[in-house]
Amino acid sequence: MEGITSNIIHRSIGKRLVRWYIKNRRDLPWRHTRNAYLIWVSESILQQTRVVQGLDYYIRFTSLFPDLYSLAAAQPDEVMKAWQGLGYYNRARNLHEAARDVVNNLAGKIPTTYDGLLKMKGIGPYIAAAIASFAFNEKIPVVDGNVVRFISRLMGIYSTDRKIFLSTVSDMMDSEEPSSFNQAIMEFGALQCIPGLPHCHECIFSKECYACTSGEIESLPVKRKRSVRKKRYFHYFVIVKPNGVVMKRRDSTDIWKGLYDFPLIQTSRPTSLAKLRDNPLFKDLFENQKPLVTKTTKVFPHILTHQVIFAKFYIIDDQQDLLRVNKCLLRISFEKIAIMPVPRLIENFLKKTDWQNR
Repeated sequence: MEGITSNIIHRSIGKRLVRWYIKNRRDLPWRHTRNAYLIWVSESILQQTRVVQGLDYYIRFTSLFPDLYSLAAAQPDEVMKAWQGLGYYNRARNLHEAARDVVNNLAGKIPTTYDGLLKMKGIGPYIAAAIASFAFNEKIPVVDGNVVRFISRLMGIYSTDRKIFLSTVSDMMDSEEPSSFNQAIMEFGALQCIPGLPHCHECIFSKECYACTSGEIESLPVKRKRSVRKKRYFHYFVIVKPNGVVMKRRDSTDIWKGLYDFPLIQTSRPTSLAKLRDNPLFKDLFENQKPLVTKTTKVFPHILTHQVIFAKFYIIDDQQDLLRVNKCLLRISFEKIAIMPVPRLIENFLKKTDWQNR
């Protein structure tokens, strides 16, 4: 009897969430479509990104690549440039590669089920559930950070086990409106049960919410212990040649794969230019020559999820084109720099310094 009562309560919560959503939802472009491709793009962008930031990217990205075929036909640099500034660039690479896979191997048809979507590159449980639910109305719970925060507070769940939240949300779902329910519960966490101090005074669940009635709002959800951010020191050499600058494409498994930056030397702590000149990497970069550094910038701090980068840029004027550099590097014209996909750190340097005037 207790289980039946619990299920009834859960379903009641689900129906109230949908009613709240109909009255309070934000008008967002991906909510006006059942197009699996557009939903896929929106969820890829919004993973690790707030709606306020992601909206402009979604509009720009879908204007450049309005359908699966246009994305599949695009060059990697075009896709990365459209994504520039969003971070977590694996999302863009995976989206592009998966789009090509669908076009080349699945006759351009995106899988219509959660299990089928999970087989695609870069699509994990969250995005698979979102596409399956929003595009194909499959009854599958979508659990993001907003949902975890709301459910943990409402039910008093002191756990980080995703299976518990999946099970709880699944019990709440309305079989006839899984898409609306999933949108509703995520929206409720985003607008009502927000991080920090939620809007409890105007919450439809305030009288039955465990966190609200027990004074445990600040304790829930249980936060995972954050690791200490690693400090990295990047020393960039901006080699300015006639009509262009020397750059390189990042192809390693490190951050910013597929983007372009300048040749650099990384150190574990701050260091001087004199010591950099003695570094074997410096000698290899400039083939044992002694380039003249005409300008040194201030330090540009750049904060990422698990690390902080402290970057300094050394401007080298080689207008006579006498300096030989490592053959793996590329000479990029001044005109082309604007269309190159670069990390936000490099973008800030290009915009905020007078680097072309030595």
